[in-house]
Amino acid sequence: METYRGVRLEEIESISRGRTWHDGHLLGQTYFINLKDGTEKMIEYLGTREDIDAFNKEIKEVRTKIADLNNVPEQYTVNNTVYIDINGNSVPFGKQCTDRTGERLILTNKEVDMLDKQFKMSYPKFSELTYCQCFGIKNGKASGPLPQRYVDNLEYMGYDISCLDYELKEEE
Repeated sequence: METYRGVRLEEIESISRGRTWHDGHLLGQTYFINLKDGTEKMIEYLGTREDIDAFNKEIKEVRTKIADLNNVPEQYTVNNTVYIDINGNSVPFGKQCTDRTGERLILTNKEVDMLDKQFKMSYPKFSELTYCQCFGIKNGKASGPLPQRYVDNLEYMGYDISCLDYELKEEE
């Protein structure tokens, strides 16, 4: 039987994220292991940015194992609309979603349309009512490096990419 932090994976219902905090030059991250018997176990982790990134990656891998173990299908629940700022105007660019493992991610309009057609999107009656902006474009220049899927989404939305000054960013 595979375990995580002394708990058998079969006993875990989910892992939810708690707070993130700063302690001097270190960062802290809290997660809660929610067990099927209704109890929970808190995990606190303190380290550098690189340590926290590695810890979050570890949590994501465990969440995926739990979802696979419990036969949770691929599904995305929409939390908010994500916008881009183009010369001061907010333009809908995609959705902030929670996936089957509880991870938050941004899906582009193109990805949402594709997943909608596969019946993998869920739209609650209420969103979190938070304004989310993933990048901006001012006078034809992107505010920072863009992943290729963002560039593809801009083309999908009808924008002429040849007029955009941007650099590509590697996806994580």
